[in-house]
This record gives sequence, structure tokens and C-alpha cells, in this order.
Amino acid sequence: MKGSESRRSIAHDPDALSDAEALLAKYPDVSADEHDRIGRFLRKGAPIDIGLLSSNGELWETAERFRLEHPRYFKLGGGVYAGWAVALIGIVGGLILIQDLGLN
Repeated sequence: MKGSESRRSIAHDPDALSDAEALLAKYPDVSADEHDRIGRFLRKGAPIDIGLLSSNGELWETAERFRLEHPRYFKLGGGVYAGWAVALIGIVGGLILIQDLGLN
């Protein structure tokens, strides 16, 4: 089995991995839509696919450069922070309720 065949056989999404590799190979000469595809793959790609990409040193350096040049793809949205705040308030509220009920 050749190297590229074995990589495809263990990749979670071989098509997405191949697409990301092709786009990173021609980066920065990519369209806005292609920027989005690279960002989506690097942010939400399966860990095994990201690991396979990182095994190619040249493309991985390009991916790291993409991360530095386009941080908006890798920032957490306000909803994530709001969710954590609601969960924390719920836990604290539950502990206060348990203490008030004398169930400690």
C-alpha cells in the first residue's frame, strides 16, 4: 500500500483532507470561499485528519501561517462564554439551594 493510499484509508474524511491540502498548497492565492474552507477544516476537522495534515511539514507551516493571518476562524463566539456563565450560575444557585434546604 502506498503512503497516500494508507493516509486515505485512516483519514476520517479523506476528501476534506485532500481539499485542505490542495488549498494550503496554493495559499495565499485562494479565494474568500477557499479561505472559509481552510478555516473550517482547521477549526472543525477530525483530529486524525489534522494529525495527518501535520505530518506534512511544509503544509503544516502554511496552516500555522494561515492561523496567524486569520485568527477570526479560531476565536470562540460569545455564545460559548454565555453558556459557561449560565452553567456556573446554575451550579452556584443549586449549591445555595441545597445549603438552604439543609441537605448538606
